Amino acid sequence: MADASVHLAEELQIDSLLADKIFRAGGATAELVVQMPADYIIAAAELTPEQAGEILEKARQVTGAAGATE
Repeated sequence: MADASVHLAEELQIDSLLADKIFRAGGATAELVVQMPADYIIAAAELTPEQAGEILEKARQVTGAAGATE
């Protein structure tokens, strides 16, 4: 499990502790993060809306997704 959150941190270029919180909330991959509502990421990882938006944007860039659920 630790390896997966480390991979997520590298993939999204985010802090490993933040990646672990997102991973534990169900965002095991960038593809799954893109599908997560911003409000859920904010609550699960204790982020500001701006931080959640940045993470979603990074996930969209990694996956090539057009947008995420807000």
